[in-house]
Amino acid sequence: MQQASAADLTARVALLERRLERERSARRTAEEIGERATSELFEAVQNLQRAQAEIQGRADQARTVTELAREVRRELDLDGLLQRAARGLGEALGADSCTVRLTAGDRATALARWARPGSGCDGSAGTPLGDPAAELAGGSPAGRWASTRAATPVLVGEQLVGWLELESSQPRSWTERDVAIAEGLARELGAAVSQARVYADQQATVERLRELDLAKTEFVSTVSHELRTPLTSITGYLEMLLEEALGELTPHQVKALTVIDRNAQRLQLLIGDLLTLSGVDAGAFRLDLAPVHLGTVVADACAAVRPLLERRVLDIAVEVPDDLGVVHGDGTQLERVVSNLLTNAVKFTPDGGRIRVAAADDEHGVSLSVADTGCGIPLDEQDRLFTRFFRSTISQEQEIQGSGLGLAITKAIVDGHGGGVDVESAPAAGTTVTVRLPRHPPAAGVA
Repeated sequence: MQQASAADLTARVALLERRLERERSARRTAEEIGERATSELFEAVQNLQRAQAEIQGRADQARTVTELAREVRRELDLDGLLQRAARGLGEALGADSCTVRLTAGDRATALARWARPGSGCDGSAGTPLGDPAAELAGGSPAGRWASTRAATPVLVGEQLVGWLELESSQPRSWTERDVAIAEGLARELGAAVSQARVYADQQATVERLRELDLAKTEFVSTVSHELRTPLTSITGYLEMLLEEALGELTPHQVKALTVIDRNAQRLQLLIGDLLTLSGVDAGAFRLDLAPVHLGTVVADACAAVRPLLERRVLDIAVEVPDDLGVVHGDGTQLERVVSNLLTNAVKFTPDGGRIRVAAADDEHGVSLSVADTGCGIPLDEQDRLFTRFFRSTISQEQEIQGSGLGLAITKAIVDGHGGGVDVESAPAAGTTVTVRLPRHPPAAGVA
């Protein structure tokens, strides 16, 4: 019994030792797992912190580049643009000076320098670090970053157009952030330089066109004045001939002189129109403002176009109320407006058609319209009706005479009165032109 009990005790002790060892092994394993997990967690936290720092750094770089680019793109003048870039990059990177140099081959085409006040650095950077020609031979040019000077290329596509050069009076370490911001601004600057050059070319073109337009206006005005003098003599002698002051005429001669007189009057009107538009362009066209009865203006205009109605079969209706009231305007020029509209209506309305002239008060002043049942105007041409010398395809196809100046002059006169002109038209359905005039125009001139 005693021997059995001792054996049992020994077995139990051995079992307990094995259990204890297993527990110790499990504890060691758990500790190792815990240590590894803690290490991995610590490493993950560090990676996360590094990633967050990198994201924040990139966001800061992008924000800085965006702000610099926005500041640069605010300027369209090339010199001003380069100066903004030099100052902005120098201040953003804490450099003592920054130089923006545009190049064409070995030749500098533009230069802008900025130096920090009191830095002792005058910003007169020398040649770029790295020869652009040598760099291009091996592919895209690369920047150079030394302890006191740095340079990064400005590219448009694959073409080298310049350099951004930074300088520090003391040795320093240029960080990845510095490089990223400089390279980012260099990319933006390449696009901005292209934009500025295109803008400069456009401005030069506009200036040349303005000079040509001024020369054209002066030429037209000079020629018109020069034509008026001999034309006055021609019409004077025509009048004497038709009145037979220089001798009796045969019917055939009278007919021939009448044709000459009619075309001389057309030429006089054309010269008058050209002089009017030249005056508008030069700012010399003025309105003689006074109280005007539109009913009288319409009646006088109808009388002026009456010769056009000879040998024509047209139904003309005038609907102007007696109590229409008074407009403060230039009676002569307003009669010219109505005459131009009536002349067009007569020209473009075939025999058997109708023309209606109407006027009425509205809430803003007075409206006057001339409507016809003529050939109408194609929709795609209506936005050019008031363009000088414009003649619709219909007028050209039907060989209807005209200079294309009447509606341009009409609009200039109405604009001078502070009013507006509207057109409603459709091919083969007629045209209605409506002029709206305020009671009191804002100015006595045409801009």
